[in-house]
Amino acid sequence: MERKHRWIMILLTIMILALLFPATRPAQASEAGRRNTAIGLGALSAYLFTREGSKVPAFLAAGATAYAYKRYQDAINARHRREAYYAREQAYRASYLHAQYVDHQEILAQEAHHKAVLARDARIRVEREQKTAYNAPQPVSARPVTPIAAAPSKPTNSSPVGGGVAQAGLLALAVGAGLGAPKLWAVMHSHLPFTKV
Repeated sequence: MERKHRWIMILLTIMILALLFPATRPAQASEAGRRNTAIGLGALSAYLFTREGSKVPAFLAAGATAYAYKRYQDAINARHRREAYYAREQAYRASYLHAQYVDHQEILAQEAHHKAVLARDARIRVEREQKTAYNAPQPVSARPVTPIAAAPSKPTNSSPVGGGVAQAGLLALAVGAGLGAPKLWAVMHSHLPFTKV
C-alpha cells in the first residue's frame, strides 16, 4: 500500500510541476485541454480526499486543480480579448472602408455636378449666341440700283396718239389737270413721239 501511495505522489508531483512550468512544454494547451486538465485534477483531489490516510496529496491535488482552473479561465479571458480586438479591428476596417466609399461617392457626385454645370453653361452660351445672332441687324449689302427703263424710241402702237403705258399715263394726267383739247394736244405732241399715219 505504501508503494501505491508513493507512485500517486510522484505522478501528482509531475503533474503539478508540468503545470507550474509551462515554458518547458513544447506546445501550449488549448482551452479545451486546460478544461479537461482542471476536471481531471479535480476528480483526483476528490478521490484523494475520500481516502483514508494523509491528506497532503489531496491538498496538493486541490492546489493543482485551482491552478489548472485559473489557467483555463485565463485562456477564456484571452479568447474574449482576442475576439474583442478582432471585432474592433473589423469595425475599424468597415468604418474606414465605408468612409472611403462615402468619400468616393462624394467625389463622384461633385464631378457629376461639375459636368452638369459645365453642360448648362455651354447650353446657355449657345442659346445667348443664337439669340444675339438672331437679334443682330443684318448687314446691308450694297446692291446696285437698277435704272428705270427708258421709254421705247418707237412706239409699238399704231394709234395716232402713240402707244404704251407712258402715253396713257400722260393723257390721264393732262385730263386730270383740266387741260382742254388744244392744250392737251400740244402737251402730248411736245412730250411724246408720235407715229405718222
